[in-house]
Amino acid sequence: MQLLDLSLLGGGCQLFMDNFYTSPCLFMDLLAKKTLACGTVRTNRQGFPKMKANDLSRRDPRGTIRWLRDGKLLFLKWKDTREVTMCSTMHKAYGVVNSFILHQHLSRAQNRSPLSQKEFREKLVSELAAVFSTSAAQDPPASHAPEPTASTSHAPEPPASTSHAPEPPASTSHATDLPASATTAVEPCCPEYFGSDARSGRRVCALCKLSGLKVKTSVYCTKCSVPLCLVASRNCFRKWHTDGHTQTK
Repeated sequence: MQLLDLSLLGGGCQLFMDNFYTSPCLFMDLLAKKTLACGTVRTNRQGFPKMKANDLSRRDPRGTIRWLRDGKLLFLKWKDTREVTMCSTMHKAYGVVNSFILHQHLSRAQNRSPLSQKEFREKLVSELAAVFSTSAAQDPPASHAPEPTASTSHAPEPPASTSHAPEPPASTSHATDLPASATTAVEPCCPEYFGSDARSGRRVCALCKLSGLKVKTSVYCTKCSVPLCLVASRNCFRKWHTDGHTQTK
């Protein structure tokens, strides 16, 4: 900080530096003085995230990107001929936005007209909702089946009632007597934004929190009422439901 002309701080300047100067502590001090900064960073610097849950592997192809946000700090790794690690307070990283950019480039390469950003988001949410609603329909809860004791308790001759299949009207009448909790269980798990877009209402992902991470997301499950990451490199939304986590109260 002593190398800077302090009169420039807060005046709209943006600082770029190499890994000799970059540190999370310095960037937070600069941000407190309304000055944004970006630069390559050494992974052994104090304040650099130590978790390996979203790290690059040796098998990742060139061009692979991993990122993690810790409050106002964005940490990013890019796989070139070697790993390039950066820290920034001036950049943002949102998986849905990055996916939309890739969709635009792919559409132009295939001579197709790309979707608008609103159409792309709506299509993404509808496809994810269809996936989870289909899985819920294929694996219905056991509470939806009518209880056999209800159909046999009023039969005058138990052997006769068990030897014949129940009539359709009878099964329909028992289905209408199910409690409200059983009927609401068919509600599918759908992703939705907390706010009007990916930049508002961001909260810590429930699944990342269980792993000791503090990764914020703007997406939540409408049924489980928990925030979950939904990006190309980290699909906590799918993992949360496939691992059988229960909803939080």
